Amino acid sequence: MARRYLRRTPLTYQLATGVRISVDDRSDWNIYNEIFVEAEYDRAIDAMIATHAKEDCFHVVDLGANVGFFLLRVIDRLRAAGIETKLEGFAVEAASDTYG
Repeated sequence: MARRYLRRTPLTYQLATGVRISVDDRSDWNIYNEIFVEAEYDRAIDAMIATHAKEDCFHVVDLGANVGFFLLRVIDRLRAAGIETKLEGFAVEAASDTYG
């Protein structure tokens, strides 16, 4: 039942930093939890921010991007750190049925 509900009702949430997340299916839900709840990549993102805090622009490449949650997390962590800089993101997802 929960699977059918999630298919019919996309979930949207706005983080405190203003980043808006949309979860459209069970796969997105799993990735959302990995990236935003379990903070799987935060240590690496925060290390990048600390090392390059004075840069004019952050360049991020996300290979296997799925629906782009990793780039949204980078934006979220930059905003949470109070860093206002340009971000150039390049997201690649090979499976056309994942992000269309």
